Amino acid sequence: VVHERTGHLGLSEQARTQLVANEQISLAHVAKTSEVASQLGVAEVKASIESLFKQLNDSIARTHQSRTDIDRVVSKTGLPYRMDVINTSMDVVTLLNGLRSHPHARLVFHGASGTGKSAFAKEVAQLLGREVMLRRGSDLIRPFVGETESNIAEMFAEAKSKDVVLILDEADSFLSARKGAQNRWEITDVNEMLQQMEDFDGIFIATTNLLGHMDAACMRRFDAKIEFKPLKEEQVKSMIGECCTLLGMAFPRSGLSGLQLDLLTPGDFNTVLRQNRLLPILDFGDLCSR
Repeated sequence: VVHERTGHLGLSEQARTQLVANEQISLAHVAKTSEVASQLGVAEVKASIESLFKQLNDSIARTHQSRTDIDRVVSKTGLPYRMDVINTSMDVVTLLNGLRSHPHARLVFHGASGTGKSAFAKEVAQLLGREVMLRRGSDLIRPFVGETESNIAEMFAEAKSKDVVLILDEADSFLSARKGAQNRWEITDVNEMLQQMEDFDGIFIATTNLLGHMDAACMRRFDAKIEFKPLKEEQVKSMIGECCTLLGMAFPRSGLSGLQLDLLTPGDFNTVLRQNRLLPILDFGDLCSR
């Protein structure tokens, strides 16, 4: 194919061999470059045509290398889960020991987005050797009367039959205070949830960003309310150090002195690493800025 497309251009055998050897070059690449080469004027020497195809060869090679680099970065977009970089209002080791001894609990994890509520809920299940059943408040809500209550009952029944850890994410979108309810079905939905929580003999974990919006009676039924807070300074330093390792950059001797890095969460670090796939982080200062 290369010979057919370039034979009239007087390419040397060496130039054609290089094109054939480049597995990344397609027929379309050769055809387009041949078309451009054919339009060169009589004054253009043979070397110019060979140079044109050499540029094609080099360009394709660089593109392939760039894709390889991108793939390498994409494989490093997430930080492995670390229990030592969550900041909670309760000692999580004590909590896990309690759940191992008494695997019947109703818990609510609350705090800002990205603080690790859902990730820790999944980690609890894994450490207990249990499967996870994850539902969101929006998954349960249906427009017709009785459908939402039916979904709630089915959720708890399925979790019980499979002996899984049941996680209700975004619980505030569903378990809002009944005193502000405008419709009767809003009250019956919460009532159904309260009854199912009472009867459930497994581990039920609700997560919310808006604890103050939760129904008071519902809150009383939780055995523990655990707040997830922004990272402490030493945790931030540890997370940045791990990011530096993943990105192949040095952690400066000056450390984090002079940098305003409070109110950060584990989710912030994963967001920056995902962003790195599209906009590569240039250096340590760029990492901290992001």
